[in-house]
Amino acid sequence: MALGSSRRPEETLLEGTSLKVYVYLLENGPAGPRQVARALGVSPSTAHRHLRRLAEAGLVRETKSGYEVVRLVKIEGFFYVGRRLVPRLLVYSGFYAGLAAGWLAWALYTGPSPELLLLAATNGLASVIMAAEGMLALRRIRG
Repeated sequence: MALGSSRRPEETLLEGTSLKVYVYLLENGPAGPRQVARALGVSPSTAHRHLRRLAEAGLVRETKSGYEVVRLVKIEGFFYVGRRLVPRLLVYSGFYAGLAAGWLAWALYTGPSPELLLLAATNGLASVIMAAEGMLALRRIRG
């Protein structure tokens, strides 16, 4: 860990392929190196190396049915719902979608004006951008 860094050692470990392996196990349950390799498009030896690194860090353990996640780790920009990762940006997207709907409803109630329609469109666009960025972030860590 770098001097002055506030990241925990396991957070440093969870980058690149190790992060993808961890997320795969988290969302799909126990799996062996070959199954992980097929799912992520890496060689079985690469999958095995990353599984061993995760096991040595105490994040996963080997069982009869394969490796399984035993400890949840904070992943920057995401939160957990059960054993699923959800991008924080999707929450923001929902907030902006709600604002857009509110401004549209207000425009229908009071009569449309350029200002209200601009507010609704701006918030709607922000919602779409946040949702797209959140889904791209999720796709990146899933592999």
